[in-house]
Amino acid sequence: VHGGEPAFALGMAVVAREGDDATIISTGAMLQNSLEAADRLASGGISSRVLSMHTVRPLDADSVRAALVETRAVVTVEEHRAYGGLGGAVAEVVAEAGVASNLFRMLAARDEALREVGSQDYLRELSGLTPAAIAESVAAALGGRR
Repeated sequence: VHGGEPAFALGMAVVAREGDDATIISTGAMLQNSLEAADRLASGGISSRVLSMHTVRPLDADSVRAALVETRAVVTVEEHRAYGGLGGAVAEVVAEAGVASNLFRMLAARDEALREVGSQDYLRELSGLTPAAIAESVAAALGGRR
């Protein structure tokens, strides 16, 4: 995913891709889908920064605040439930920054007991965690510009 060993420091996000329009903050296995979503967005003229937030506690709040200032939207992506996970931690930084809520989206596993059975890809589709769904959410956060 990184094309080499990334610089790693506890509590510091890894910038997987630079971008100016939106920031996608992902954790764990969702980094690959986030990078693919950024590719889809780039084909439509949207430049997306992708951050790999490998630790939620401590969270790299400075990178989140920079994303809020330097890009027009921030979207978190995780296979965990958003509350109590990456989305919730980033939401705390967003709330403290006093940013309009329409600039922020949390994409995560559905917050309910799943009754469906299937592959990991199928369950990601149900939760809107495919590259296409992530790209659509980012575009929606930017006001529909794709």
